[in-house]
Amino acid sequence: GRPWRGCVLEPRALTDMSAAYRLADGALETAPAHAFDSRGLLGTSDACVLALLNGGPVTPAAVRRTVLGPLLAEGNAHLLETLRAYLREGAATTAAQALHVHAQTLRYRLRRVRELTGHDPHRPWQRFVLETACAIAP
Repeated sequence: GRPWRGCVLEPRALTDMSAAYRLADGALETAPAHAFDSRGLLGTSDACVLALLNGGPVTPAAVRRTVLGPLLAEGNAHLLETLRAYLREGAATTAAQALHVHAQTLRYRLRRVRELTGHDPHRPWQRFVLETACAIAP
């Protein structure tokens, strides 16, 4: 009667399989029920954040790279700034005002954040993952 749960990690070298197993196993053991997607899966970003919180085999820099990835590129600095403003302000309209952009511009940028990272800042667990990565990003 229990649904299947899994953790899908990004491809790794064979020499890293032991660490990958520990990362996935730790994530499956510690993830709250709402962390799993509609298919019952966790991703690499989820596993890294959970490992960071539980003292697992991951560094803050690795979490930052894994979760924010493309947002750390110089050309996407405006998207990272938008995400931080949204997380800080809690609403698109107030974040837009803080950044001096139109609310639709801010919403478009948040869609780009979701497309690039795979995490929707409007969904509680995914927001937590993004917020954790932003908190440790320079």
